[in-house]
Amino acid sequence: MNSGQSFEGWYPTEHGLRLWTGSQWGPFAPNQLPQAPDTRTEEEKGKTLATLAHLGPFAGGFVVPLVLYLLEKDKNRFTRHHAAQALNFQITFMILWLLSFALMFIAIPLTARSGSSTAVNEAPPWPFFVVFFGLFAGMALNYVMSIVAMVNAHKGKYFRYRVALPFFK
Repeated sequence: MNSGQSFEGWYPTEHGLRLWTGSQWGPFAPNQLPQAPDTRTEEEKGKTLATLAHLGPFAGGFVVPLVLYLLEKDKNRFTRHHAAQALNFQITFMILWLLSFALMFIAIPLTARSGSSTAVNEAPPWPFFVVFFGLFAGMALNYVMSIVAMVNAHKGKYFRYRVALPFFK
């Protein structure tokens, strides 16, 4: 017990903190000091976890926002909002990534077929390059959008990904 601090109505004595009601001395403090009420807003309380919810592309994909959504959905609406937004975005990104990856397997045979001739003026294997660079553009978009969302969450602002399918509300 820290008797060097005093809280409203509680004063340090040689035996610990004791309550002064204004007219008489009350009981000694329990083992724990009285807690001041938390006056932070819900946004301030959930800012850290809301920021962490957008770490998907950096660590764990949709797992991080899913865990935070399940743990915080009934506790803090700000964290729940950001976790749901991040989860929706990461699931949407995963679906698009898998579809693009499947297109890559279609583009590889098209590229191989177009490259079977040894002609000098032949067109480059464009189907492969279009899909290949599309995958990297999608990854860059994922990183950029997640960073923007993290910054907004850290500032205590609500953020919504514009390109996410609404799986979770």
